[in-house]
Amino acid sequence: RRSSDLPGKKKGKIAAASVQVPNPLDQTCIHPESYDLAMRFLTLIDGRTSDIGMPEMQNRVNAIIRSEGLEGVAQKLKTTGPTLQLILDGLCQHEGYDIRTEFHKPD
Repeated sequence: RRSSDLPGKKKGKIAAASVQVPNPLDQTCIHPESYDLAMRFLTLIDGRTSDIGMPEMQNRVNAIIRSEGLEGVAQKLKTTGPTLQLILDGLCQHEGYDIRTEFHKPD
């Protein structure tokens, strides 16, 4: 019997090499609690996370908002208009967009 098999002895664990794939939504202003909603919206417009910030995303967003209205899409996704607007903004803003650049910098 090996000593590692005795009660109270810890067995060595081999760390699994896990590679985390970055979530493209992490590069947006969308809050992680809204990622599920953002993904449901992307499914609704047949969009892909790789389209975030691209003209194609803006075109798809504009098309559904034109045809169904912001509140109509929000109801379909069981959310509010303001929450959906934040998600739309995050999906349409280019990579590296920083909202802080729009504010006055302290002297």
